[in-house]
Amino acid sequence: MYRPDPRHAAHPLGLAALALAGVYVTGFLVTRVHMFQSAFASEQQQRENDQWLLAQCADDAFYHNMRHHSDICEQVSQGGFRSTWLSAVDHVVRHTHACGYQSCVSIVEDTLSWVLGRGLLFGVGALVLLVLAPTLTLPLMRLHMLHSAKYPEEADRIRTLRYAALGPLDT
Repeated sequence: MYRPDPRHAAHPLGLAALALAGVYVTGFLVTRVHMFQSAFASEQQQRENDQWLLAQCADDAFYHNMRHHSDICEQVSQGGFRSTWLSAVDHVVRHTHACGYQSCVSIVEDTLSWVLGRGLLFGVGALVLLVLAPTLTLPLMRLHMLHSAKYPEEADRIRTLRYAALGPLDT
């Protein structure tokens, strides 16, 4: 009976990463299909709406009354030559961005405006916390190591440890 080598078994984190990538790709494809369907329906609706205007533009009296806006009749007549499918695909391609529903440039601009506005205070606070966190946690860690030492020589070695600006541990 064949038994797979356990050394070649897939790692659970690798399977989780693969599952997340699958969910991401599936979600991306579903949103693009939805975007295509809405663009296609919108293009069909636009064509149906333009049929009346195209019929009116064929009438000479209507066309002469619209002499200042005759470019509308030309736009409608040219729009009839476009493929509905290709127009929908063009819409999907133009509105698909690498960073999601917004272009990467607009995301960077929004992030920079937030950082320069309110984010600067949060950044300074995070930097202060980053500097003060070791000052608060290192003495606690040393005390924990001292009290969890199993042998007296290990405790002596921990007592003599020196950290920058903290000095020796006196208990």
